[in-house]
Amino acid sequence: MYFALAAAAVGVASLVNAKLVMRLGIRRLTWAALLALTVASFAFWAVLPTYAGAPPLALFLSWQMATFFCVGIMFGNLSALSLEPLGHIAGLGAEFVGSLATFISLPLAWVIGDAFDGTVYPLTAGFAILGLAACGVVWVTERKAN
Repeated sequence: MYFALAAAAVGVASLVNAKLVMRLGIRRLTWAALLALTVASFAFWAVLPTYAGAPPLALFLSWQMATFFCVGIMFGNLSALSLEPLGHIAGLGAEFVGSLATFISLPLAWVIGDAFDGTVYPLTAGFAILGLAACGVVWVTERKAN
């Protein structure tokens, strides 16, 4: 039930994204979601020592739903942006982008999972640090595109 609540945030994000992407633009909306995910994760990480790394379930779920909502906004938008220059080979491009994302995420997920210590520190740190890294990657690629 708890995971379903977090997963519902992704579904709601997809609906919200469909309404906002034409009004705000794909890049602006994606940046907002990425920054919100990163800031929320660093803020939650900073609060964790108060609870010895094991916050109340309601607080954890609030953070998780917020981050999943941001992921729901970013997922489709980043996929669409990555395929922009590959329109002439869209099928192959989609497979390549999906494979690359998997090959990059697997070792990172392994490191985060291996760091599990009975607290939510590793998960929160992973979202915060990798969110910041993603901000850097998007910033560099956007500068090169313009």
